[in-house]
Amino acid sequence: MRQGWAKTHRSILLASAVICFSTAVTFGGGLDGGFLWDDGPLIVGNAYVHSFEHVSEALTSSFWNLSSSAENISETYKQVYRPVVTFAYLVQYQLFSGSPFGFHVVSLILHTLCALLVLVLLERRLPEGKGTLIAATVGALLFALHPSRVESVAWVSGSTDLWMSLFVLSGYWLWQRRAEGTLFAIAAAILFCLGFLAKEVAIVVPALLLADNFEREPPVSWKSWTIVATILGLCVVFRTRMVPLSPSAEGTSLVETMTRVVGSIGYYAEMTVWPWIPSAQRAIRYHSCGGGLSIPTHVLVAGSLVLAIAVLGGLLSLRRSMRTPWLADFAWFFLPLLPVANIVDLHASVLVAERFLYLPMFGVAALLTRLVGWAFRQRISLGLVAATISLTGIVACAAVSMRHVEHFQSSRALWQYQHEIDPENPEALKHLSTFHYLDRDFAEALALLQHGYQGAVERCDRGLALRFMLRASSQILGTTPDTDQLSLWAVRNMYDGLARGEPLELRTRALSATFTVPPEGVAQVQADVEFFQLPRAISWMRTLDLEGAQNQLEVILAANPRNPKAWNMLITTYARRGRWGDATIAIRDAETQLRDRRAVEGIKRTTEQAQQLAGRPVATDRDRMIRDAQTQVLLGAPEAARRILEPELDTSPTDVVLVVAFAKTMVADRQFDAAEAAVVRAQKLDPEREGMWMQIRQGIVEAKDGTAEP
Repeated sequence: MRQGWAKTHRSILLASAVICFSTAVTFGGGLDGGFLWDDGPLIVGNAYVHSFEHVSEALTSSFWNLSSSAENISETYKQVYRPVVTFAYLVQYQLFSGSPFGFHVVSLILHTLCALLVLVLLERRLPEGKGTLIAATVGALLFALHPSRVESVAWVSGSTDLWMSLFVLSGYWLWQRRAEGTLFAIAAAILFCLGFLAKEVAIVVPALLLADNFEREPPVSWKSWTIVATILGLCVVFRTRMVPLSPSAEGTSLVETMTRVVGSIGYYAEMTVWPWIPSAQRAIRYHSCGGGLSIPTHVLVAGSLVLAIAVLGGLLSLRRSMRTPWLADFAWFFLPLLPVANIVDLHASVLVAERFLYLPMFGVAALLTRLVGWAFRQRISLGLVAATISLTGIVACAAVSMRHVEHFQSSRALWQYQHEIDPENPEALKHLSTFHYLDRDFAEALALLQHGYQGAVERCDRGLALRFMLRASSQILGTTPDTDQLSLWAVRNMYDGLARGEPLELRTRALSATFTVPPEGVAQVQADVEFFQLPRAISWMRTLDLEGAQNQLEVILAANPRNPKAWNMLITTYARRGRWGDATIAIRDAETQLRDRRAVEGIKRTTEQAQQLAGRPVATDRDRMIRDAQTQVLLGAPEAARRILEPELDTSPTDVVLVVAFAKTMVADRQFDAAEAAVVRAQKLDPEREGMWMQIRQGIVEAKDGTAEP
């Protein structure tokens, strides 16, 4: 007996080593990946997880209650409460000094622990016999290496499912020992609560335990189950007290709701059985011109089949003679999908996500384990064939996962891949446009937004088309030179027209478009801070209406005091008007409201430098004008500087100091031709200083090449 015990444990250790090694090889390539996507607002830019100073607020408010604003967060997601994950981010940030490597190591460890728990749990789900451990190992490898794992393991923000599943699976392991004493049921319930506070999907645990009892371990252990249900119920009450739930006021028809739910479950089924082209945006909410969701027929068929199995299995379970462990395994796949099946619309840009399959894959792994175990009980040779076929598929899954991990190395890699597999993906077009914009490839950035706009128009998705147009307008506003006042006024007039509820009309050198905002969407557009209110204020600033811009920014900050961009703009507006006292007060207020001084450190330094420059003594009016122009350039207003210098330059076109100041102003606005034209004019009027003028022109060329200032 002792030898048999040692042999069994050696086999389990060997199986565990295989799982650990396979997991490390498959996902190890993601350890040097960076932060991407939601990692920005949730971790990198969220001061609440940077220190323990605000820990009480972080743990008693919404998961998306951030120290700064985040773009396009639906009202549904603003009601998410996940203090366990928030606290985990906080601790990891302290341990790793904000380095993504440490976060990725933790995610890989969590995933490995979950896979090992799955091995133990699967081995217990089968009757003892030959091939049981082999079957459990095959199932655990499927759980560990399936391509749907990548999003949770290689993306830091995807770790919510890792934390939730670790607590749920650990609690389930303790639950299976409930016969040894009530303390095991209580401990299991506490772990289930931690899982629920990591992600809401754990709310289905009581139903999972009942399914297991009905199908695998009758009769039901009502005492232990009541303990779990009661403690988890108290946890739910606590959660709703911390972040109250407010149902969406928008209602949908029964047909639309059923289409959404069946489609969601169908997408989950497709991702499970056909994972060869993984995607972070598998089920984008495309709408047809008829107004309904556009979902492929095969997805609806798959969803209907899964629902039919669930209903049939539930009916069979009513008869004791028809109960079977296979249905318990299926319940582990089906029940955890219900909270993310859009029964209540989640209002996300996609219907489903691969990471939502993390816990449900335990049910799939259990079904595969039971199939391989059944084959071994029939004949060892049949079992070996079943295990070999399964392992072949798992190796293919691992290869796909390794390739998919590379897509999570950076935001650019992720969205480039998403664009390759779906050129119409709005999210990919949006992000890639931003990357090209930051690379100063403005033409390509705008072309991507135009492509997204045209696709949305063809799909009759007016809301999406409007968002693309507003984003394009914002980019035009950011790329138009200060001296091109005609284009800037066109953009300003467009925003002002939208403020009055008029049709969107924009005609610039870069874009010509018209768009009628639906009446029901006017108020929504006007309330959009990121793509309407702030760009409109910027357009007023850039057309030199500083007082009007200031008034708009003060209104924005009254409603959104944590918006760092608005604070930076308001401080700049005060500084450009020479209201240094108001700028100083605004800096102090921003530091108080944002609670992250880094958000205003840059503008604070610039304002202090500009104030010192503006206060510098000068001897002549010409020197005063040059000083004032330099102050405006420092504050990002080359057009204001040009208007200060140009009249004096017309009077003294060969004044070297004045010419250099004007050239620097034009270079700051990237108007290199205008800068060189001023020098060429001075060179023609004063040919005796040819060498000096050529030196200044060379400086302009170097500035254009990005190698120096003139």
